[in-house]
Amino acid sequence: MTYIIDRTVKSLELINSMLGRYIGWIILVISLFVGYDTVMRYVFNSPNEWVQEISVYGFGFFVLLGGGYVQLCKSHIRTDVISANLSPKLQNYLNIFYFIPAAIFVITMLIVGWDIFWMALTQNQKRAGILMWPLWPYLFAIPVGSALALLQLLADLLKDIKTAFPKNHQGK
Repeated sequence: MTYIIDRTVKSLELINSMLGRYIGWIILVISLFVGYDTVMRYVFNSPNEWVQEISVYGFGFFVLLGGGYVQLCKSHIRTDVISANLSPKLQNYLNIFYFIPAAIFVITMLIVGWDIFWMALTQNQKRAGILMWPLWPYLFAIPVGSALALLQLLADLLKDIKTAFPKNHQGK
């Protein structure tokens, strides 16, 4: 059973790690587009509205799909003032406790995000602007990103439980 849990945790971490690395390239692409638009706007007095639309989509994908990677790297905002001074075992207990509110938040995002995505898909909603892109691919990133973050939370929970409650095999 421990082997299955370890393999599951490693698989989830690999998925979020790979996705996080690939998503990071979106920022480079957006930066290139914004740099291009800046030159066009200030040097040639010819701004491009489509660059702003691509930037919004790109940043949206970056933020929404990067949640699992942020959780994996422990890069999210935390209040470590109290927990940093606790023993590692107490920190594991706190992490186990913190799983509940974090999971509630992420599950809520997943459910609401799915509803918003489904409405945009079935009603063929489009983004206002020059490109008139459909909204559903962008909004689909909400439940997908939430699912990835939830899976990473579960992987972290399994690791914390394993660390907080190690099996004592001495003398058996």
